This record gives sequence, structure tokens and C-alpha cells, in this order.
Amino acid sequence: MSDKGYKGKKGVDGDDYKPLQFYKDRSTPDVDNGFDTFSEGDEHFFTYHIDGEIVLISEGYASKKGRNNGVASVDKNRLIEARYKRKIYESDKHFFNLVAGNHQKIASSARFTSAAGMEVAIGRLMGNSSVPLAAASIVGAAVTAPIAAAPLTAAAPQAEYQAPASLEEEKERSGVTGLWFLLPILLALLVWYLFSQSSSKSADVAQIAPVVDVPVATVNVPSLFSTQQET
Repeated sequence: MSDKGYKGKKGVDGDDYKPLQFYKDRSTPDVDNGFDTFSEGDEHFFTYHIDGEIVLISEGYASKKGRNNGVASVDKNRLIEARYKRKIYESDKHFFNLVAGNHQKIASSARFTSAAGMEVAIGRLMGNSSVPLAAASIVGAAVTAPIAAAPLTAAAPQAEYQAPASLEEEKERSGVTGLWFLLPILLALLVWYLFSQSSSKSADVAQIAPVVDVPVATVNVPSLFSTQQET
């Protein structure tokens, strides 16, 4: 599509594309995504909409049958990346032409304010993207899509502020901590001391206990010799 052709004049290449407003005034209002068709006099046109905005426009066809063939051709070739021919208009507006396998142009796009906006539209046409198309990215868009506010996230709870302890307080805390650390050692020493004292007293008692002489009974056994003598 030539630049003159986009302005509604017959281009040097024979294209007959109308100004974007021409298509807007004649398109069905409730078309959100997909094709729309209309006729003006003896010419027949189609448009392709994304998120309620016209993204693709056709030139005028001499018959509805020719226009319908054009719709089928666009629907087939829009899924192929190589069919998109990106261009720049007036050094600051981006657009693309959609061509068939024989390189014949079958539709042209609206003007985009940035290359990024144009790529979003191409991704949606190819069916490999679900990124919303901002209306503001199209030159002459009827409405400007509101900028979505960033979702609010609950702030993480802040820890309660505690004033730093003074040097004296730190010393007192350190002293208490040290005493608790020494407590098991002190208990162990106390148990050992008591045990050693108990053992020492037992040994002393054993030493001072009196020795008791147990009398041994004597058994008088009659002498063998004395018995014989008495006999």
C-alpha cells in the first residue's frame, strides 16, 4: 500500500485503500475481535478488529465474492510470520502489509505509534499472543485504553523499633548470662565435694572402730594314753 493510497487516493500501484476513519464510520459497532464486512456503493470492503480496534483494512473489491475471497486469504496467511512486511510511514508511524504466497498484498494495517504496538498486533493476528492491544498505540484510535493501575500488595509488617541498649545494660545482661553458664559447673563441684566428704567420714569411722576379742572355746579331748592306763 502506498502512502497516498492510505489517504484515500488511488496509489501508483493501483491500491484503493481509504482513510482509517472511512472504515470506522462503516464498521459494525459491536465487533470486538475478528472480521467485519461492509459495502459502499459498488465497492466492498473488510476489516479485522482486535480488542475493538480496527487493525487490518482492505482495498475496495468490485464484488462481494472477490471480497470474501480476500477475507479467506487473509485468514490463511495471517498465521504465517513471513507474510508480514513491516514498514515505517513519515519516520514515526509504523505499519505492515499482509501479503499472500505470491507476494501480492491482500491487506494493510492501521498506523501504530510504536514498533512495539505493531508487534503486539502481529502477535495477536498470528494467534500466538494474548497481550492486550492498547488503543493508544493506534494513530487516530477512537478511545484511549486506560492504563491499568499496578495491583496493590500488602506491605510486610515492620518489626517494632527497639532502642539500642546502653553500655551498662549490655554489661548487666552479659553478667547474668555468664552466671547461668557457670551454674551447671558449680552444681557439679558441689556434688563432688559432698561425695568426697562422705567418703572421708566413712574411712575415719572404720579406723576408730574397737577390735573385739572373741573367746575361743577349748575342747578337752581325753588323751588316748590316759584312757589306756585307766583300763
